[in-house]
Amino acid sequence: MYWSYFYPQISPVLIASALVVGYSRIYLGYHYPSDVAAGYMLGIFIALIVAWPLRVWVLPDE
Repeated sequence: MYWSYFYPQISPVLIASALVVGYSRIYLGYHYPSDVAAGYMLGIFIALIVAWPLRVWVLPDE
């Protein structure tokens, strides 16, 4: 959230890199697809939990 808020032009690169890493974990056989999907969902959930207080308390003017 931090990088996409202050540097929105690199947000697609960060998302693409996360998807490529997840795909590579499945392709190389290190994780099952459900493991990668659960990791994505957990990451999004934690990002939302962290982003909400930042938007309310740290950056309230916008």
